[in-house]
Amino acid sequence: MEHMRAFDKWRFRVKPQKIIFLDIDGVLNSMELFDKLEERDMEPFMGIDVDEDNLEQLRYIVERTGAQIVLSSSWRHAWHEKGPMIRVGRALDQAMASYGLKIISKTKHLHKGNRSLEVKDWMRGKRIRSFVILDDTDYDWEEYSLGEHWVRTSFMEGGLTRELAGKAVDILNQSS
Repeated sequence: MEHMRAFDKWRFRVKPQKIIFLDIDGVLNSMELFDKLEERDMEPFMGIDVDEDNLEQLRYIVERTGAQIVLSSSWRHAWHEKGPMIRVGRALDQAMASYGLKIISKTKHLHKGNRSLEVKDWMRGKRIRSFVILDDTDYDWEEYSLGEHWVRTSFMEGGLTRELAGKAVDILNQSS
């Protein structure tokens, strides 16, 4: 029994986390990015399709909340994996690092890609103080009781804008 009490004390010392579940397409990129690249005949930032304006908004969220980033995007299949997509995963880490950002983890691919279940699976057993889901697609968030944590971005309307970043900050700081 003594062993059990020591374990419980340790578990309660683990500080609850604030988590950003991050999609990439439609959040860190948008039609605006592809228009800019075409108009200016530019190469994508770090060789991948992420917009520095959107990265700036993500940094804004992290700076104001202390939240950590978990990749829920299909891009997670390239992040910290071996194989042909390894370059994309490394470039994503570099692009994030250039804005002082770091991805700490990724959701598992489960249940035919049901992101709601993947987010819930990732949180199971962890001490989460608050979380936000940044995604341009509705993966039945409401149905899985995640709707109030979802900030819907838009691929056609700039991805993660300052207004949406502000909404994410409010969600993450509600419990503070």
